[in-house]
Amino acid sequence: MIKPLGVLFSRLECISGSTILGGGEIALILDVGPLVTDHSEREHIRQARSAA
Repeated sequence: MIKPLGVLFSRLECISGSTILGGGEIALILDVGPLVTDHSEREHIRQARSAA
């Protein structure tokens, strides 16, 4: 079962929810798309700055 994170984490685009594992641990569910997009944008900016 996936649980929403609520207002506290609503601004974090890369975390889409949470679940409780069999041993009782809480696991965050990552949304890989925004992580890849963010990394790509940061890498593009880094390369532009080093070329200048």
